[in-house]
Amino acid sequence: MLKIDFQKGTYEIKGDLVQENSNNLRTYFKTILQHDSKIVVSLKSVTKMDNYVLDVFIELYKMALATGKKFRVLKNVDKSLLWILKDPRLKSLLKS
Repeated sequence: MLKIDFQKGTYEIKGDLVQENSNNLRTYFKTILQHDSKIVVSLKSVTKMDNYVLDVFIELYKMALATGKKFRVLKNVDKSLLWILKDPRLKSLLKS
C-alpha cells in the first residue's frame, strides 16, 4: 500500500514504490504540479522501490523543468534503497 502525506512543505511517501503504484504516483504528482511551483518528496519511509518508479520521478522532474517549476527528491532514504542515489539519471533531481 502507498500513502502520501504532506508535512512542512514535503510530500512524505510511505510504503512500496513499485510498478503497481507507479501510475498512481504519476497522476498524483502531475496534478500537484499543475497548482504548485515546487514539490519536495521524501523517500525516508519507503520500504521498497523498483526502476518503474525511477522513470516516473525522472518524467515528473522533466515536466517540472519544462514548466519552470521545481521537483526534488530528498536524499534521506532507507539503507536498503541507497542504490537509488547512485543512478546517474537522478543527479539533478536529488536534494540534500
